[in-house]
Amino acid sequence: MLSLFLGASDVFSDEDVIDEIIDFFGAASQTTQKSLQTFMAHFAKNPEARQRVRDEFKGVIRQQV
Repeated sequence: MLSLFLGASDVFSDEDVIDEIIDFFGAASQTTQKSLQTFMAHFAKNPEARQRVRDEFKGVIRQQV
């Protein structure tokens, strides 16, 4: 993506490229934050779901060892 922006120097200024990169990483971090917040709230309200995830995770770890 960065190489596309930098290759189009007649369209995008350096400042435009920097703004786009900041937006890209900002959006990614907000998506991650919202997803984790949703998971944590769900597991806090549903201990049985949390235990199922733990059990599945333990099973996956055992298979890899």
